[in-house]
Amino acid sequence: MSKQVLFTMDIDWVSEPVMKITIDYIKQLNIPFLIFQTHISESLVKETSPLITFELHPNFCDGSDHGKTTKDVIETICKFPHKGQSIRAHKYFMPDDAIKHIDQFDFKYTLNNFTNLNYQKPVKITDKLTEIHTFFEDGIYLKNKQPLDVDFVISKMKSDGLYVFNIHPIHIAFNEKDYQLTRNFKDSMTKDEYRSISAEFINKNKYNGYGIASFIKDLVKELKQMGYDFIHIGEVII
Repeated sequence: MSKQVLFTMDIDWVSEPVMKITIDYIKQLNIPFLIFQTHISESLVKETSPLITFELHPNFCDGSDHGKTTKDVIETICKFPHKGQSIRAHKYFMPDDAIKHIDQFDFKYTLNNFTNLNYQKPVKITDKLTEIHTFFEDGIYLKNKQPLDVDFVISKMKSDGLYVFNIHPIHIAFNEKDYQLTRNFKDSMTKDEYRSISAEFINKNKYNGYGIASFIKDLVKELKQMGYDFIHIGEVII
């Protein structure tokens, strides 16, 4: 088996200016992207690139905008346009009763286990569902102060198999080098203010040096040169 790469994105209620910047960014990467939606983004609705697949990102945590009960959350989120093959819960938190509900649909894959640069093979969790582990996440990578060094990440990709990367528009738009940059925005803003961040605010506060967006771009370039296979979710073979 070769080394395959699946790039994913959790949009996490970001504003339209943040989303527009991120869409332009992922189109420049020119690889398949699996986008997990927390809400309907006007920018995404207009997007027709064959590289982009839309899936669902339900929030089962307390205080969720998607609903008070597991059933409410699933009913809300399933109204969003989506392919219906894979699902990832916000904060990787999917309770057991949610798995039972989801197992009634045609989903094949859940992506609710983050391994922090440790490769793990996919594992069956029900007769119909397979958990595909997430290898890399931009926010946690920054929070842990891990190096923006392409060779460091590639050195962790020793085994053949499927490597799932997860990025977030808020980190990409601001090209963070320090996790606290956008964390401070969240802590100092109301929910509505955070979800309404403007293009002007981004331009004023984004990091203009070598940050996470620069790093991901270099990482993708190097993985391409090394012959890694970038795949759509529909191309996953377990």
